[in-house]
Amino acid sequence: MRFATICAIGLCLLTLPLSAQEQAAFRMLPTAGINRISLNPAFAATGTNRWDVNVVEGSAFFANNYLYFQNTNTIELLQHLNDEGELQQFDLEAPPAKPGEEPIIFDYYRGTETRFSQLQTNFMGPSVAFKIGEQHTIGVFNRFRTQIGTADIPANFSYYTYYDRPFEEQFSVEPFLGAALSWLEIGLNYSIALPTEQGQLRLGISPKWLRGYYGAYVKNNSTFQLEKLPGDSLRSGPLDLEFGYTESLTDDGDVNFDSGGSGWGVDLGVEYLFGAPEAPWSIGFSILDLGQISFDENAARHRLAQADPLTIIGFNDYDDFGSLDDLDMLVEQFSTDVLGDSTASLASNSFSMGLPTAASLQVKKDFTSTLAVAMTYTHPMRVFANSPSRIENLSILPMYSTRWFGVVLPVSVYNWEQVRVGAHLQLAWLHLGTENLLSFVGKGEYNSSDAYVALKVQPFRSRSDRDQGELRRRKKRSSETGCYFGF
Repeated sequence: MRFATICAIGLCLLTLPLSAQEQAAFRMLPTAGINRISLNPAFAATGTNRWDVNVVEGSAFFANNYLYFQNTNTIELLQHLNDEGELQQFDLEAPPAKPGEEPIIFDYYRGTETRFSQLQTNFMGPSVAFKIGEQHTIGVFNRFRTQIGTADIPANFSYYTYYDRPFEEQFSVEPFLGAALSWLEIGLNYSIALPTEQGQLRLGISPKWLRGYYGAYVKNNSTFQLEKLPGDSLRSGPLDLEFGYTESLTDDGDVNFDSGGSGWGVDLGVEYLFGAPEAPWSIGFSILDLGQISFDENAARHRLAQADPLTIIGFNDYDDFGSLDDLDMLVEQFSTDVLGDSTASLASNSFSMGLPTAASLQVKKDFTSTLAVAMTYTHPMRVFANSPSRIENLSILPMYSTRWFGVVLPVSVYNWEQVRVGAHLQLAWLHLGTENLLSFVGKGEYNSSDAYVALKVQPFRSRSDRDQGELRRRKKRSSETGCYFGF
């Protein structure tokens, strides 16, 4: 099934020109300002600046456990891109290399693990937050985001597991969901800081209007039996497949922003600050991306429900479909093979997709005004139907941070099987970093990468700086007039 293999490789290669899941190292810094609300909307109440501006932020994350590239890194892979952004010279075995060039070789993981693959990109445009009084903070933000992937590819579809299986041996295909969604969100943020006996309670909410640009999903609703047959053919038991996509995916490579998708979402968060004021603890919890987008125009939802055993002869015929431009023809062919009619699978001209909802826990301990360690944990949640997957992520974040300089060395675990070490650097209003440093400077089994950068504008002096300056001036005036305060 070369077509299936190409699809798997294609999903991975699409991410290479983009190259952190939650960018926790950045968002746990107090100097990150309004950018922090992507992790917890209550974080806007943190900080000593009266206002904060994000000029631009760009980030992307890619990880998978289906295949890997051997002995390479992100920079080397980018050097193998052609003018069309396609990766050159990759194969399961080393192809003949041109003089002075080394081939890029990939291979597939073995084992019985459920497979995942994910791409996440985020572009945050000009956004601002400002404090009103001592307790209230209001912000306005906009983000363009993309989420592609699946967290539950059946282990029986692992490359070697599938191709080493004998003909006419049945195996189970469990329910799974793969989805892709691209959307714009424009939102408001409100947070409030409430004093308590032990510290401070901060509450935050970020309602947002959503504009969907493209969406697609494929879902297996029930477990069914599948057999490989000679001649690149398949035989399955009763199946119930559902999939949908927008026409913006099939417009001959042109960008189409007229997909007709819209909806609403919200982020909710709480943070509790307690302990000694000079070295406090903080614990936060948030629900992120609770909402959905409905595509009511230029969309199609298909359903393939077959109660009788089904045989597809010559599955290699699908190898002729090599791009998204051929998606409509591929669907018509598949509908003909399964239901006997090229249009019988069409169920409706609309569908909805949930946002990649997640619950997030944040814990931070400040040792001094500049040294701290933090922990974040993000767990995916499927609240609305057809939502793109989000990878489970745990990060430990030792950090040094001042107003104009900061360093964080995050250690992250993806889906409890991939451990990565990163680095974050703050130089005044510029933030840049990665949660996978070795994907840029090392060489090994390359299966994930990420990078992010943000440019901000903040006051030259914080509120605490002004307060301290005013206190010094008062003391000076008091000494000049011979008046002293104290005991």
